[in-house]
Amino acid sequence: MAKRYWRIWIPVAVLAAAAGGVVFVPEVVDEVRVERLLEVHTGDPAQVLKEAAERALAAGAAEVVVTAESPFYGDDGPAETGRMSWKSPHEALALPSMSRWRIDDDLYYHPAVPPGFDGSAESEWENGAAARVSAPAMLSALLVGGHPERVGPESVGGLPAMRYSVAVEPKPLDALLRKTFPCLTSPRPAPEPPRVPGSPDPRIHFDAWLDDHGQLVRVHRRSPRKTIEFRSFGGPAVTLPQGAEHVEDAVDGQPGCTVR
Repeated sequence: MAKRYWRIWIPVAVLAAAAGGVVFVPEVVDEVRVERLLEVHTGDPAQVLKEAAERALAAGAAEVVVTAESPFYGDDGPAETGRMSWKSPHEALALPSMSRWRIDDDLYYHPAVPPGFDGSAESEWENGAAARVSAPAMLSALLVGGHPERVGPESVGGLPAMRYSVAVEPKPLDALLRKTFPCLTSPRPAPEPPRVPGSPDPRIHFDAWLDDHGQLVRVHRRSPRKTIEFRSFGGPAVTLPQGAEHVEDAVDGQPGCTVR
C-alpha cells in the first residue's frame, strides 16, 4: 500500500536534539482518504473538473494563498494569504500588498505606483505580484479547457488530492470572461494571430488539484506562473478599500467597471 501512494508522501525535516542530527520523517498517509480520493475521481475528467469549477465559482468567495511569477525576474514572488471574492463584476482581494496600492484604472487592485511613491515601479510590481492573480479567470478556464487529463494523486497541504492538467484556448476563455466577468477583459477581443507551422502553442496550460470530496484545493497556471490554494470557500465578499467608489459612467463601452 505504501509503495502505491509514494507520490503523496512529503518528507519533513525534524531536528533530533538527542541524537544531535537531522532525521527525515515521512508524512503519515491517511490511506482511508486516499482510497476515497480514488473512488471520487473515477469519473470522466472533463465532467469532474467542470463540476468542481462550477461549485467554486458559485461560492463567490474564498480564503486563499496566492503566488505569482515576477514579470521582471521570472521567479515567484512571496506567497500572500488573504481573501478573494467574485460576487460582483468587480473582483476584490484582501492581501497584505494591497495596503500599498492606490485605486486606479478599471480594477481597484490594478498594480500602480501610489501617489508620492519615490521608489521604482519595478519594485512595486515585485512586491504585489500575488494581487495580479484572478480567481474567476483561473476557475473559468477550467470550464472551457479541452480534454483534461487525470495525472494522479499528490499531496496538497498534507492531504491527498487528485491532479488534473488541461489546455485552454484563449479565445473561448476570453469570450466566457467577457460575458460573466466583463471588468476582467477588454470590451473588444484582440485579433487572433495566424497559426503557422512551428509557431508556439497558443493554448494556456493549467493544473488543478481536487480533494477527496471533489472540491478544488489548488489551481496553477504554468506560464506565466500563477497559483491559488483554496483553504475554504464561501463567506462574505471583500469590501472595497476606504474611499473607493463605483463609477457608473461607461468606460470603453462597459458601464460600471471603473472604481475610483
